[in-house]
Amino acid sequence: MNGLRLSLLAGASALACLASGAAAQDATTTDNQVEDIVVTAQKREQRLQDVPMAVSALSASDLIDRNQTKVEDYFRSIPGLALSPLANGRYNLSIRGVTTGVSTSPTVGVTIDDVPYGSVSILGFGSRFFPNLDPSDLQRIEVLRGPQGTLYGASSLGGLLKYVTQDPSTTRFSGRVQADLSTIEDGGVGGGLRGAINVPLVEDKLALRASGFYRRDGGYVDDPAQGRKDVDRADVYGGRLSLLWNIAPGATLKLAALYQKISGDGSNQIDTDSRLRETVGDLAHKSQIGTGAYSNRTQFYSANLNIDLGGGVDFGSVTGYSINDYRMIADPSASYGPYAALVYPVTGAAMPFGFRTSKISQELRLSSSGPLLDWLVGGFFTKEKSTDYFIAYGADVTTGAYAGVLFDEVDEFHYRELAAFGDVTVHIAPRFDLQLGARYSGNRQRYHSLIAIPQPVQFLFGPTTDFRERSSDNAFTYVISPSFKVTPDILAYARISSGYRPGGPNAGDFDASTPRAYKADRTTNYEIGIKGSAFGRMLTFDLAAYKLDWKNIQLAFHDQNTGFLFLKNASAAVSKGVEGSFELRPSQGLSISGNASINDAKLTADLPAAGSFGKKGDVLPNVPKFSATVSAEQSFPISGGLDAFLGGSVSHVSGRRVEFPNSAAEVRVRLPAYTVGDVRVGVRDDHKSLTAFVSNIGNSRGALFSGPLGSRAFAASPFYKLVVQPRTFGLTAAYDF
Repeated sequence: MNGLRLSLLAGASALACLASGAAAQDATTTDNQVEDIVVTAQKREQRLQDVPMAVSALSASDLIDRNQTKVEDYFRSIPGLALSPLANGRYNLSIRGVTTGVSTSPTVGVTIDDVPYGSVSILGFGSRFFPNLDPSDLQRIEVLRGPQGTLYGASSLGGLLKYVTQDPSTTRFSGRVQADLSTIEDGGVGGGLRGAINVPLVEDKLALRASGFYRRDGGYVDDPAQGRKDVDRADVYGGRLSLLWNIAPGATLKLAALYQKISGDGSNQIDTDSRLRETVGDLAHKSQIGTGAYSNRTQFYSANLNIDLGGGVDFGSVTGYSINDYRMIADPSASYGPYAALVYPVTGAAMPFGFRTSKISQELRLSSSGPLLDWLVGGFFTKEKSTDYFIAYGADVTTGAYAGVLFDEVDEFHYRELAAFGDVTVHIAPRFDLQLGARYSGNRQRYHSLIAIPQPVQFLFGPTTDFRERSSDNAFTYVISPSFKVTPDILAYARISSGYRPGGPNAGDFDASTPRAYKADRTTNYEIGIKGSAFGRMLTFDLAAYKLDWKNIQLAFHDQNTGFLFLKNASAAVSKGVEGSFELRPSQGLSISGNASINDAKLTADLPAAGSFGKKGDVLPNVPKFSATVSAEQSFPISGGLDAFLGGSVSHVSGRRVEFPNSAAEVRVRLPAYTVGDVRVGVRDDHKSLTAFVSNIGNSRGALFSGPLGSRAFAASPFYKLVVQPRTFGLTAAYDF
């Protein structure tokens, strides 16, 4: 491994020497103007600077070139986006501080090519899993900040993460191959292969695009008690097929199928005390033998039909079907080991569990653009089914052998939704527009939970339960957004928008105080912003200030006897902030960009004391008050169209508080601020590139998340944390044809 690191460093040094004696020339542009970015945030193509809301767009090719293949690599590039990684391939996202933790339904919607992905409910684990797609066949990732309830519906309380894939081309044969290799300091080796090919089958009529990849994510967390190193390594592979058919003039059909699987050997949790001091060793944990392995499988199928009906009216149909399948063997010893010891001759525990969500959706819409107004109307239907199982065993701490069942739970959740929506932009004057939109939706849900409790442990968890519940609700959301072109290149806007998260049946009937169902919660966002370009498009920028009110919050509670989860509505919160980004190209070959977010998200009313504790004024969990990233890159011409480049970035994230505790006696951990820097150097031309990089160059151990290992969070309890991946050296080579 040392030899590999020396080779990588030697390659980086050689490339740096190559870059140091060259003059300026940008490899991707012919001048120092910032290129236009086209997005589909409002379900039609627009320049990013013309969209009257806060939107960020990340180029997928840039992410690959920088070896930023997972959301934990790039989330700091998006103002207002916060990440709570939960280990073993699980994540929770929040935007603009709209979160009360990882144990409620999602507050950020996720779509792939406008098809909603994942469950809308905690009963389908929607807040803990999202596809985290490898960017190998993506065009870009868009993040819409602020509620998106009108065009995107349920669960977009704080915003939306939108994957946009590459379309096949009917005019040109092309492809790309790429290989990368990396090594983590005091950790494992990683790397990957990616390939894509585009084949016009019938010129201007029919084309096929195929892509595939394999990636090894190196590990860096050890389990010394088991003599295992780098247990958190993972293998990721997948591919995508897409077919584009120009059926007739003005009529296009795109079919796509995507598959991705992640398989991991263990957890990247690091054992700590309540002050985040490591208790087992540097980057280490102690786990029950036989636990930690997991897999997450994503399948996604879509059909997008677009027809020009004439008279300036377009028809669109978006059909999607997805499957999200997760399996894991967890280590709940800190929670259930003491229970197991009361009944069985063991002190450890193991919990195989899994879930599967299948989801189908259909959206139909009509749209038109004209000199007086742009309009869109549509209807939406979705149906999802989620199933899961949890089996808790007592386990021998030395052999891992199961000694007896503590409980065996099987759940099934069904969700159906119908919605109608509309959006119109009136061009009141040559430079003044007014956007109005609304959505009405209704849903029906049903839930069945069977928890089998063996006779020897019924005195701990109660008798076997067979619980069934149904619920239904509806929601109205809206948007009002006037905008004004200060100049042809600068847009000022105001925006009032709303979002909602569906209510639903609860996960059990634990006692008289547990509601059998909980209600929807809602956000209302008040925002003003300005965006555009200046100095001959040498500079692009966006700046937004907002206040977001959150009412009737869905809160997670834990039954005080069993630790089982249920939800209630209570309290209110407000999130206020300022966020922005810029890109500057002051001279040929030099690009400087950055983003920053200042956020104050806090409760405006006390939480109930029993089961979820927080006071008015307490900050919402896992949300930094300040975060910022600055990046720069300089390119230099060498000869024959070959350029060298040198770039880097620095990100800072301020301190955060973790989840609300169950009671005033429990600890609420504070995550300290951290700073991460990356550098890269390489050569490229129109067809090929070679890049050497160092990620986390300062080897920061910034904590991304923390929680108790058991069901209670007292100072004497064992805790864990997850940290930024340690310093990583790597090489990436790519060829386009």
